Amino acid sequence: MTEQLPARPDTAPPFALQRPTHTLVLESLERYLGPEEAAEIWLAACRVVQIDPEAEQTPAHDLLNAVGALDASDQLVATCATGLRIRLMSYMILADRQQGASSTARMQGSTTGR
Repeated sequence: MTEQLPARPDTAPPFALQRPTHTLVLESLERYLGPEEAAEIWLAACRVVQIDPEAEQTPAHDLLNAVGALDASDQLVATCATGLRIRLMSYMILADRQQGASSTARMQGSTTGR
C-alpha cells in the first residue's frame, strides 16, 4: 500500500520540470530499446512494485521505485534507469523545495497579518 504524501505540483520551478509520468519513462526506454521491448520491461517493473502502468498520474516516488526495479535488467536498461532516476529525483527535490518555500511564505504571511 502506498504511503500518502503531500501532492507535488505539475511543474517544479525553477526549471519547470514536468511531473514525471509512465509515458515519460516509457518514451525514454523506447529510445534505448524500441517500443515492444520497452513496454515489456516497463510492465514487468511495474508489476514488481505493484503499480498500475496505465494510471494517468502516479506519485513520483512510486515511479522511482519502479525505475529501481529496472536495475535488475541488463546494463543498457540499468543505464537508462540511472538517467530516469536522476530526472525523477530532480523533480521531487525541486517540487518539495518549492512547496516548502510556499508553506514558509504562507506561514510568514499569517504571522505578520497579511
